[in-house]
Order: sequence, then C-alpha cells, then structure tokens
Amino acid sequence: MQTGEELDLGAPGRSIGDQFVFRGSLSPADEPDRVIGRFSEFCVISDLERNAGPCMLTAVLEGGQIAVQGEQDGIPTPTSATNAITGGTGKFRKAQGEMTLEVLSAATWVITFQLADR
Repeated sequence: MQTGEELDLGAPGRSIGDQFVFRGSLSPADEPDRVIGRFSEFCVISDLERNAGPCMLTAVLEGGQIAVQGEQDGIPTPTSATNAITGGTGKFRKAQGEMTLEVLSAATWVITFQLADR
C-alpha cells in the first residue's frame, strides 16, 4: 500500500460507517521494482470489535481492470484475507476467482489474483 486515508464519518472517533481509502502500485512478486499497474480500495467499518467490514478493490492493469469485493478484518491494516473476484473489463472481462491479500507491513501488501478458467 502506498497511501491511505481514514474518513471519520458520523460519531467522532472510530464508529460504524467510517471509511478507509487506499491506493498503491502493483508489481510482480519476482520484480518488486517494476510497476505493472495500480489498485484502489475502500472499506467501510461495520463491525467495531474486529475493525471489519466490506471492501471493494479495483486493480488497473494493461489491457483492463479486475474488480474484487469481500469482508476484511483489521482495517486499516487488514489481516490476511481472501475475497471474490467479481468481474473485470477488457482482457479480464470474464474474470472470476479469488484475490488473496497478505499484509507484510502497513506499507507492503502481497496481492495475488487467482483467476479461474472459464
């Protein structure tokens, strides 16, 4: 993750409905200095005990986009999660499968797209 912002909505302090917006660059695991795309994600807190809620992520790559959604715990630095690939555009227009998110640090996430064959 490169940048993130917390939106304190409703009651002051952490409360249901607060949002977190993130963005960052996408690089191959074996070439971390080569940027091949970018992602944007936002999450809405719906469970204060787990700092969890639904999240939507869009990955922009050469040839199209991949859309992902699902719940994540530990927002704004989520714990590892597996969310659904819900679609895409361009060469990813028939995309489905799963995205796995592994947090190495607040600034470094491993995002793996596992596209199902159709």
